[in-house]
Amino acid sequence: MRPRTILLLFAIPILSLALLLGGCAATATPTPTTGATPTPAEKAYTAADITSDAAPLEDPFGKYAETVKVTSIHMGDDGQFWFKDGDSISNNIYTRTYKERLNIEYSFLWTSPGAQAEEKFSTMLVSGTLPDVMSVSRTNFERLLAADLIEDITKPIVEYGSPFLKKFQTGGYAPFLMATTREDKVYGLANGFAYQDSSDMVWVKKDWLDKLSLATPTNFTELEAVMKAFVENDPDGNTKNDTYAFAYTGGAQQSYTWGMPNTFFNMFGAYPGIWIADGKGGLEDGLLGAGQRAKAKAAIAKAAEYYQKGWLDPEYFTFDDAKYQEQLANSKLGVDFGGLWESWWPLPLNLDNDPNADWVPMQIPGVDGKVASTATTAAGITNINVCRKGFANPEALVKMLNLFHALNNDPATADLAKYNVDPADNNQLFLSFPLLIYNPAFNYEGFLAISAAFKSGDTSQLFSGYKQFYDQAKAYETSKDKSGWPSYRTYTEVGCMAVVDKNIKGKNMMFNEYTDEPTAFMIEAAPTVKTLYDEMVVKVITGQSDLSAFDAFVTQYDNLYYNQVKAELDAWFKAKGSASIQDWFRNS
Repeated sequence: MRPRTILLLFAIPILSLALLLGGCAATATPTPTTGATPTPAEKAYTAADITSDAAPLEDPFGKYAETVKVTSIHMGDDGQFWFKDGDSISNNIYTRTYKERLNIEYSFLWTSPGAQAEEKFSTMLVSGTLPDVMSVSRTNFERLLAADLIEDITKPIVEYGSPFLKKFQTGGYAPFLMATTREDKVYGLANGFAYQDSSDMVWVKKDWLDKLSLATPTNFTELEAVMKAFVENDPDGNTKNDTYAFAYTGGAQQSYTWGMPNTFFNMFGAYPGIWIADGKGGLEDGLLGAGQRAKAKAAIAKAAEYYQKGWLDPEYFTFDDAKYQEQLANSKLGVDFGGLWESWWPLPLNLDNDPNADWVPMQIPGVDGKVASTATTAAGITNINVCRKGFANPEALVKMLNLFHALNNDPATADLAKYNVDPADNNQLFLSFPLLIYNPAFNYEGFLAISAAFKSGDTSQLFSGYKQFYDQAKAYETSKDKSGWPSYRTYTEVGCMAVVDKNIKGKNMMFNEYTDEPTAFMIEAAPTVKTLYDEMVVKVITGQSDLSAFDAFVTQYDNLYYNQVKAELDAWFKAKGSASIQDWFRNS
């Protein structure tokens, strides 16, 4: 799992697709506020005026001369934070700090446990009473925007946005701002995880490499040779033919599983779960689109070849997560076609059973001899911070987020023990605040800082949130303290974030171009074609059917699903000018 620190693991309540504004005519109940700084003349700003290198025109942390009262809502994460010493949701370290530092008094129209948040939010919309500021899901952002219920905050961001806030909305983080921009106007500040904190990769069992005197593979041909050796050359030394190249949870046929790991398909240039530009102004499915299905077919054919060779457990297609983790923990697998966070889970299970175990990550090797691209999302948005239409102090939203960054995320000013997570009891204090925004590349920036400290030996400039990872990684490097292995294989030059760094610099990422919610037809038809796919792929890989079954499935897929979905998504893509995230990344 991911390292548990600094706004990394909390769950933002995501309201469901079923929540529609429908025919409700929501109106806002104004909260009288004062203290906005008047300007001699109103200037019309656009999203292009929001840059990280431009100094704010107003003080991002300026304290109002008169108290500004702000209403909000709180959809709490049940059990993840609590109050002590007489504090409450209305009187705590955050409410006091905001009053002291900004002269902002925020209160709640309502609060709700996360499990009941959807119903409460729906009731609020029907009632027609909106708070001044709130954090909403992407779905509800679109509904509110369509109903003209949220404010254009372009001007407040330009004038009051702190450099730290603007940094994570521009440049390499521009997809966050793009998600909330319409016709050059910005209607919210998005929060989530950036592509800098995302990559799939291949993990190879290094202790087996060392046992067999093999080098870490650097391309597809070398990886195949390593997998062959892991199966045939008794890497565990028990004189039994009981090791396999890799495994997969084939029995866990979920909406996001495709019979082989996504990383496996990426080696062939196929990208399950995302939609990519088709080169004709439209989109195509990254796995089964017209230009992609031959690559998917080649990947499935290769998986069938490996199965027949005995590189996969004969019963792999029955594996669930527990069975997969059992084989990995017991040193029965030598390759993990996994993701960025395997260093935190489940690979440490192997070290629990064998303290000499070790795994090393590598970029995805393409079958063409080049480095393959990993499929990802430019901005994994968890929530969007907005203010209601007509709110007299929209700059208050920006100031509140500026200060949240300063208290939690900015290495120069953050006080984590006081405002983020209490180290004594893991109380996630930050979740008591109604608006959430954080460093979307916390781990990538941590890699840059920690790996530099490893080289220089100088830790004096390390952010406290990174120093703990440095200490853990150093403990593994110097004394093989296995508790430090996850940090060592994450934040150093031989860790998974180094693979991410290479993918960014080498442009080895393939982005999902479709960033909206699933269409009604997708929701209705996807389960049927997914069931057909699951049946086909297991039969082909295990030799019960030949590859003609794939061709037969594709015909069904086109007729039952793909032709209509492609038309819908093409229309969506063209409506936004066929602006490609992949092109933005390639040219950035």
